[in-house]
Amino acid sequence: MKTILITITLFVLGCDSSLPQQGTITLSSGKAFKIVGVSKVTSDEYPPTIIIQYETDLIVENTPELRNQVQEIWQVVKKDVESEHYNRAIISALNHKKILLYESNKYWNYVFQKVDSADWSLSPY
Repeated sequence: MKTILITITLFVLGCDSSLPQQGTITLSSGKAFKIVGVSKVTSDEYPPTIIIQYETDLIVENTPELRNQVQEIWQVVKKDVESEHYNRAIISALNHKKILLYESNKYWNYVFQKVDSADWSLSPY
C-alpha cells in the first residue's frame, strides 16, 4: 500500500525530467501517443525509476502488439532516460474507455532494466 501511495503522489506532483509531463510522443512511423504522466519513484527495493505512462488504443495485456508498441516508444525515450542516469524505467500503457456513464482504465507495465553499460532488458510487470 505504501508503494502505491508514493506512486500516486508522484504522478500528481510530477518530477524533474526532460521528458514532457504531458503531451505526445511521435514514433519514427509517424504514429503519436498521448503522454498521461511522467514520474520518478524511489524505494528501498529498486534503484530510482522513471515511469512514463501513455495512452493506447490496444488491449492492455501482455500481447505481442502491445510489447512491440512499447519497444517502439522505448526507442524514442531511451536517450532521455539514459541522459538522466536512470538504470530502470517503466513504460505504462493505459487504455482509457468512456461509454456514456461507464468509465474504465486498464494498464500494463513494462520494466526496462539496465543490465550493463549499454544493454537493457525488458520484462512485463
